[in-house]
Amino acid sequence: MTLNFTKMHGCGNDYIFLPPEQSGVPDPSGLSRTLSRRRFSVGSDGLVLITGDRTCGFGMRIFNSDGSEGATCGNALRCAALFLLRRGYADVPEFEINTASGSRRVTVEDNGRVAVGMGKASLIADRSGLPMINRPVFAGGVRYRMTAISVGNPHQVIFVPDPAAVPLEKIGGELEHSLPGGINTEFVKMTGKSSMIMRVYERGSGETLSCGSGASAAAAVAVMSGRADSDTPVEVTLPGGKLSVTVSGELDITLTGSAVFVYDGRLEI
Repeated sequence: MTLNFTKMHGCGNDYIFLPPEQSGVPDPSGLSRTLSRRRFSVGSDGLVLITGDRTCGFGMRIFNSDGSEGATCGNALRCAALFLLRRGYADVPEFEINTASGSRRVTVEDNGRVAVGMGKASLIADRSGLPMINRPVFAGGVRYRMTAISVGNPHQVIFVPDPAAVPLEKIGGELEHSLPGGINTEFVKMTGKSSMIMRVYERGSGETLSCGSGASAAAAVAVMSGRADSDTPVEVTLPGGKLSVTVSGELDITLTGSAVFVYDGRLEI
């Protein structure tokens, strides 16, 4: 079987995209594990299947590098939006892409940047029904304080003096499994009321250069805790680049950032 694919990235968060006509590929979970292996295959943070058409609507399924299926991804959504418009599948710059966590409105700007309506953030409750705000979480023998929040997928946001000093490679696995079903983890430092730096450990992929939903989660928690202002863009600096996140007073989130074509390829599987 021949697969035509496109490699794209959003701030270094890179994925292998299959177009709608090849979205019915068998065993996408196994294919993601195979193709995502860096130095042994294409190499990526995962595989994205773009589905649908302009008549029935577009969709996106995302598989992490370990084969698990994700609910949403802000960086992959921006890339999928640019792919659909530039390759002629979509005929207008603003449309919706359906994900496992709901439909997301995307807008491709003239400069190639893409804005994504990520939906409304909500706090995650514990088994007793209480929201997990500033809760202790332990990893590597160290106690951190986290706030658990959903932006279509689960995140725990931890504010620290220096994200670069966190031994994320060693403790990321512990943090990923600190809640049932796994959770993404962001280590964040505010550098002003409208700026932050961040590192992220994504469930199913490990540490990545960027995470759009993680940046959205971090900005939402910053607004909720008074560290940032609502309705004001927050610049989020990650190892792979910068994203802009605006959180409304009702916790509706807009994520804006780049989407980049890397190359097209063909595989025989």
